[in-house]
Amino acid sequence: MTVPVAALMLWLSGPLAVEAGSPVADPESPVAAARDALPAQPGMPWYDPVRDTLRRISVQPPEDDAHRQSRWAAEVIDAAPADDPSQSLLARIMQLLAWLALAVALAAILWLLVWAAGHLDRRRVTGGPSVERQQVGPERLEDLPMTLPPTDRDLLAAARACYQAGDFGMAIVYAYAYQLMELDHHRAIQLGKGKTNRQYLHELRTLPHLRELLHDTMIAFEDVFFGNHTLSRTQFQRCWDNLDEFHRQLERLG
Repeated sequence: MTVPVAALMLWLSGPLAVEAGSPVADPESPVAAARDALPAQPGMPWYDPVRDTLRRISVQPPEDDAHRQSRWAAEVIDAAPADDPSQSLLARIMQLLAWLALAVALAAILWLLVWAAGHLDRRRVTGGPSVERQQVGPERLEDLPMTLPPTDRDLLAAARACYQAGDFGMAIVYAYAYQLMELDHHRAIQLGKGKTNRQYLHELRTLPHLRELLHDTMIAFEDVFFGNHTLSRTQFQRCWDNLDEFHRQLERLG
């Protein structure tokens, strides 16, 4: 059964309308008054005055609800911004420069490896010294305390060749001549025709390390050149291996 709206409103407001000591009014009179008053109230589309019942209100969703399931916002967020042509060109140039720098670095490393391999090859006579070939003029050969062919102007190369041929006696002669030339070149001694080996050792008195290295080679040279003794491979190898330290000492002289 449907309860009239006017009666319902009256029931809700009844306790407020009835005061203590007030006479009881006719129950139909307030209901009729409420029924007559409801249609006059503005903004009450939910009330049907003809039937005195609640009216069904058709509610329309907001306009933006129609796009509630749309993906347009996500697409805008996910979409990548358009590339700036100037920035793209700059990025390509930087990438190209990076590849060029890498290529140059690799080429430099390769060159160093090749140079090191060649450098080590020059050292090998079973661990011989590493120096650049130096040509000695014929006039300088005359200042040495031994007679050498004028064609043998690269003394270190001649010593190496004799060593490889097994002629350790001539190898030590060339090695000693090479040391004297290098000491004169670095102004550690003053090479001169007629000077003795002991005089050269005396000139090295302020350079004890070089003096000791030259002394070992000089003793082996004198045994062969003046004493006609046979020099063994081991004896020559000891003097030959000392040439690395000999070069390091010369580098300190500048």
